[in-house]
Amino acid sequence: MYYINATGRPTPQSYFKGETQLERSTINQGYFKLNDNLDVRVEVGGQYIVPFNWTSLGPQTIRLDNGFGYSDRFTYGLRGRLSLRLRRDIIGGAVLLDRNVLVASVYRSISTTPPPALIPQDPEPAFEITLEGQIVPTPVECYIFGNQPTNVSFGDLNAADITADGSRYGQGISFNYLCNSGASLPIKLYLIANPSSFSDNYIATSNPDLGIVMKHGDTTVKPWSSFDSILLNGKGDDRVYVAPVKNPAAKTMSTGAFTATAVLIMSIQ
Repeated sequence: MYYINATGRPTPQSYFKGETQLERSTINQGYFKLNDNLDVRVEVGGQYIVPFNWTSLGPQTIRLDNGFGYSDRFTYGLRGRLSLRLRRDIIGGAVLLDRNVLVASVYRSISTTPPPALIPQDPEPAFEITLEGQIVPTPVECYIFGNQPTNVSFGDLNAADITADGSRYGQGISFNYLCNSGASLPIKLYLIANPSSFSDNYIATSNPDLGIVMKHGDTTVKPWSSFDSILLNGKGDDRVYVAPVKNPAAKTMSTGAFTATAVLIMSIQ
């Protein structure tokens, strides 16, 4: 690029500005509505969010050599970032970017008069950002118990009545799960917990001679094992049974309050 300064005026500075024809989002602040599913934001030069008015690229950028000038600071390329944000929960695992959608136009100019004075603008933008159609995957998220902790209280227990097989003081726990995908497929639910000190079949409690058994149907679910379930149209429900169990080798068992912690994790097969 060559520049001839034959005006006798000071060497100009370079400016750029960004425009968009999209309407502002009423859901995501700082974004513009792309379609019913997505909002978009365009960032140029590491700090300027479209739209923005004429902005200087820095100090004087043109220097003269024998009546001809060349740029040693004029930025020919600008780094940018295009960010997308969902406007709503998506069922199906992907959204479609529309084709031939003009997201932003960036104009460039040089002028000796800084804003807010008039900056001459070429009717043709220096570059445009246009979407050409693309499928964007959205993460499939699933929640058990509505992603909230669930507490189980066994109440007051008689230590002499606690069995070694969990046949007393048991409780059934019903739970559901919900995903942001409408898929129907088999799943596994993993029990993550520390095993008791006297048997790896049971969940450890704060009392070393007391554990918790979990059963799915008639099958004992050991810590770090799993059981099968099913997801239908992104939803499902199931039920497990939990009960206290004592160490059969212990002659006596300390009394008092006890606690135990376990986590269920869903895995799509």
